[in-house]
Amino acid sequence: MVENNLGLFQGDQKRNENKDRKHKNYNKDSGERKQKMDKPKANNFRDETTQCLRRELLVEDAKKWTEYIESSVSYTQLRKFYSEVLSIKARMKEIKDDLKAFQTYDAVIGMLISKANYSKVRSPRNSNEPLFEFFNSFIPKIKSKLDFEDFALFFEAVLGYFSRKN
Repeated sequence: MVENNLGLFQGDQKRNENKDRKHKNYNKDSGERKQKMDKPKANNFRDETTQCLRRELLVEDAKKWTEYIESSVSYTQLRKFYSEVLSIKARMKEIKDDLKAFQTYDAVIGMLISKANYSKVRSPRNSNEPLFEFFNSFIPKIKSKLDFEDFALFFEAVLGYFSRKN
């Protein structure tokens, strides 16, 4: 085995590069680790004056959050969380009274943070941290059934911008 200038044997260096590529923090072109992007701001779902859903939320904000979490999580993982959100939304829809529906599923909605944390802890080097931060930034903003429906739509937009390459 030949030792390189880093004090690693070539086999060890190749293994480390493969791990980096596997964890999606690796830029294939330059052979360097990608810079970690700053966490985007978690803006409100609705405009404060008109109480209408913000267009920027579903376009600019969704793009920023997608770029932030895209390198740390696979499309399959993200889709799994989105399916869970859709499942909660469908169960809430079965209850006619909006307040009762939200109160019934409020704790389950809060569990999404815990599930994202579990995903983060189980991932190598806590690489799912951005996904956890996504849920930790938006779930506390959900105070009603309408807020949850807005979050589900926002999450759909994030998923729509997600590249399926990884």
